[in-house]
Amino acid sequence: MQKIINEKIENEKKHNFYLSSFGLIIFTIYICTQSLIFDSILKNNILQIGIVFLAFLFIIFSPQKDKVMKFSFTKFDLIWTITVMFLLLFIFQNYSVERNNELFVYVCGLLLLLIAKLDVERFIPTFKIFKFISIIYSFTTIFHYAFTDVFHSFIFPFISSTAQQRMKELVYTDYYPGLGIAQPSMAAAIMIIGIGIIIINIIKEEKPTSKMDLVYLVILFSALNLTGKRSVLLWRILASIFLYYFSVESREKLNKMIKIFLFSITIIVMTIFIINIFKETSFFANILSTIEGLFAGEDVTSGRIVLYARAWELFLEYPLFGIGWGQFIKITSGQLLSRDLSVHNVYLQLLAETGFVGFILVILPIVFTYAKTLKYVKICFNTDCFNKKWKWVLSFSLYYQTFFLLYCLTENPFYNIVYMFVYFYSLAITNSFFIKNINELRR
Repeated sequence: MQKIINEKIENEKKHNFYLSSFGLIIFTIYICTQSLIFDSILKNNILQIGIVFLAFLFIIFSPQKDKVMKFSFTKFDLIWTITVMFLLLFIFQNYSVERNNELFVYVCGLLLLLIAKLDVERFIPTFKIFKFISIIYSFTTIFHYAFTDVFHSFIFPFISSTAQQRMKELVYTDYYPGLGIAQPSMAAAIMIIGIGIIIINIIKEEKPTSKMDLVYLVILFSALNLTGKRSVLLWRILASIFLYYFSVESREKLNKMIKIFLFSITIIVMTIFIINIFKETSFFANILSTIEGLFAGEDVTSGRIVLYARAWELFLEYPLFGIGWGQFIKITSGQLLSRDLSVHNVYLQLLAETGFVGFILVILPIVFTYAKTLKYVKICFNTDCFNKKWKWVLSFSLYYQTFFLLYCLTENPFYNIVYMFVYFYSLAITNSFFIKNINELRR
């Protein structure tokens, strides 16, 4: 009976447009265009801050049933508030202008988590926008590959000479960032979101998979390859397999494991086949050299192993509180590689810069939220007590959190505006599910 009542209420909500929906839409468009507009073209931090806080105002002033503003503070909010406060302390101890982006993303991410406790219907429009913009990014990257000079002639007047030079260098090594401009990982970030949303649509199995979704998946996958981000591709595949396994009922686990095994074998065979055909192409040549290097016992981490070793040494030297936020590049400047780089492993960088204390303060809420998301996904797929749409949005939260945690092994998403905002968006989904279904969860 309660289920019927809940579905009736949700159907009524479909016909209403809420300010919170509009706020999330603004925030979603901002995430998808942040690197292109604010990092590459406008470079206006005031406008960037204004857009984000405008989106948050719309979310805050969303109507309640009794027309009264309400504010709830959950255990998710508590642990993340404590963590962000400590992150701010670490940052201010060694503050520099370069740290402004990190301050911005952590403070705004926490605000999003605190205020975006919304009904599932509020998230649905943002998924459609993410998917649409990710397809635009993929087509642009393919266009960049096919018509490089034309693309450059159009985009170069809007970006700096430094960005222009960086794009030329990337293209020379067969990296095609498209709308990511000088950062292929930014284009890859948006494509990863679109791929996740389509995969979740396929997993739902409530209706036959759309042929256009399969076409879009191929286009997104192809464009992602053109960005040249091998680690993004690897972690995306693993995150998808993980989601596929955990988003089904327990009785189907064995069948799913068999399908995953067969799928993995098929992918391996196809990959070997494709690499042999296109082995002259830089991207596939890099994959081939990586595989050969692994068997030969070589360093296939693009020099990262040197960074990892030094980060671990610094942690052992300063185990409690580390060397200070953002200090790794300064301390190792000119010592390790031809150009100064951060660790390219978030976990080792946290250990080196914030010590064991900072590492625990950051990792505990990440693990706690991930465990809760996994638990809620299992509940939604094994019971009929909740709105079916929660399966969809929670599955995305699990997918992106899984990808994010894996990507932290080889890159620096924890210090990047786009990757971190999508991460906080995913946490807001989990938090929303908890606060909107707290009575059912306690039964």
